[in-house]
Amino acid sequence: VGPVLEKMLHKLGIYYFKQVASWKESDIDWVDEQLEFFKGRIRREDWQGSATEEHLKKYGKKP
Repeated sequence: VGPVLEKMLHKLGIYYFKQVASWKESDIDWVDEQLEFFKGRIRREDWQGSATEEHLKKYGKKP
């Protein structure tokens, strides 16, 4: 996630890997709609899987 996308996520109240890792399909759909120029990227790049891995690395446990 680059700085532009990070800023967009922060505006949506998304700050932590744990948040992304716990998204339901409806959450993904909603966030995807908000990310106007990045539609489809969440699933295409498996953000949930990546967020789970990063949380595990940082905290030593799954979110």
